[in-house]
Amino acid sequence: MTPLHTACRAAAALSLSALLWGCASAPPSSTFLALPSLGAPEATGADGRGGVAAPAASPAIGATGVATAPVLVVRRLGLPEYLLARRVRYRADTTTVDDWPRTFWAERIEVAMTRELTAALRQRLPGWTLCNASCGAAAGEAEPRAQTLRLEFSPLDFRRDRHELFTVVRGSLEAPDGTLLQRIERRYTLPARADTPQAHAELLGELLQRLAADLSPLVQAGAPAGG
Repeated sequence: MTPLHTACRAAAALSLSALLWGCASAPPSSTFLALPSLGAPEATGADGRGGVAAPAASPAIGATGVATAPVLVVRRLGLPEYLLARRVRYRADTTTVDDWPRTFWAERIEVAMTRELTAALRQRLPGWTLCNASCGAAAGEAEPRAQTLRLEFSPLDFRRDRHELFTVVRGSLEAPDGTLLQRIERRYTLPARADTPQAHAELLGELLQRLAADLSPLVQAGAPAGG
């Protein structure tokens, strides 16, 4: 074998080794998580954006001919600052926050949680209109029949060391005129079914379902007369 042939074979072997090494060292693919869907999607308004949901039943009509269906505005949920990221984060122990490897939320988690809580509440409030913004009122005007729900979750931790999700939910339910109807404080500890990012997302969905079940009687009790 000539020196040229030897050099060519060596170069070919080197190229093959480099190719195999490149395949072996390719980074694993990322996982994108979505929260479980908890109800019917919001109706799309004339501007093409969601935000106003059609009531589950036809609204009542008052003597003036104006629809009197009660309205609930669910404001954007407040979450701890360390969770406001695309990476899916958990608490490893009392003082350590970490990320699930190569795992990201498919959308902003505070947006997804607000939407799914609204959907879960909608299932429990037939005849109500629910939304996250103006509920169809003119720009700058308040919806005259709208209660407002404001909630903050702190902490909101998937505890891998304890195999559970723990949160304290605080907030308020306000009357259409802005007066306080109800202060809200709830604590939830939910056991994890598995030590995976998917179990983390499923627990958040379960949390929102339980919260909606707890809040819907308060919302109904505060409905304006005739609603």
